[in-house]
Amino acid sequence: AWSPYSYSLGNPIFYIDMDGNTIFDKNGTEVKIEYHKDGSITILNKAAIEPDLATTIQDTWNESKTGEKAIKKLDKRRAKVMVETSRKFGIYQTDNGEHGKIDGITIERYSDETGSYKAKIYLFDTEGDPDIAKLGTDEFVLIKENDRSGKVEDVLGTPEQRMDASDLMKDGAVKGAEKHKRTQKAKDALKPDERKIAAKIENKEGKSIAFGRVTTLIHEAGHALGIFKNSEKRANKRERQSFSEPKSK
Repeated sequence: AWSPYSYSLGNPIFYIDMDGNTIFDKNGTEVKIEYHKDGSITILNKAAIEPDLATTIQDTWNESKTGEKAIKKLDKRRAKVMVETSRKFGIYQTDNGEHGKIDGITIERYSDETGSYKAKIYLFDTEGDPDIAKLGTDEFVLIKENDRSGKVEDVLGTPEQRMDASDLMKDGAVKGAEKHKRTQKAKDALKPDERKIAAKIENKEGKSIAFGRVTTLIHEAGHALGIFKNSEKRANKRERQSFSEPKSK
């Protein structure tokens, strides 16, 4: 017998985000997710959101228990987070002219015409080892980093080179952006066995943009929600946890 106190009438969906969906695509469209008893998820409005984002969310969920937790935290917390995927490479440039590849970046307190968000996560292309001198103007986003502060200060280039470069700028510095000196310091502190796993992850990211987006989303989710704050060590640990516990769906 059905009772008005029986949630969802025995439907196999055991949880529908009661607090309001909190993942948004680059157009400001909410990603509506249903969670099922069998451990799977369904993106209800898949046709309405950015296709690559829908795929990345599903892939992240399927990747590992750590991936599941990342999606749940992004979706359940009372904080709006925008996630944008890009087919472009993220290239950062230091004051002394050195360049490096960046897989993703989190911008705190992000706002645009669609609204205000706790953070915005950018997921860049991870495949290959690009030579910035040989990349076309529509193939990369160039981000400038201040060697002294370690903060991202600007995004350079023509409009064709950028992914809404103005979105990455705020009072001359991007608050909450990844600090690459801190990232390198965290990598240098890895133990030999941890370094081996990190190398395997980096190698796989270089061969698969899909896997790169999954790992980067797991990494950046903690930064976006303020769980890791400025801890690259904890964010990198989540990547290794996910890689070491893959599950098959």
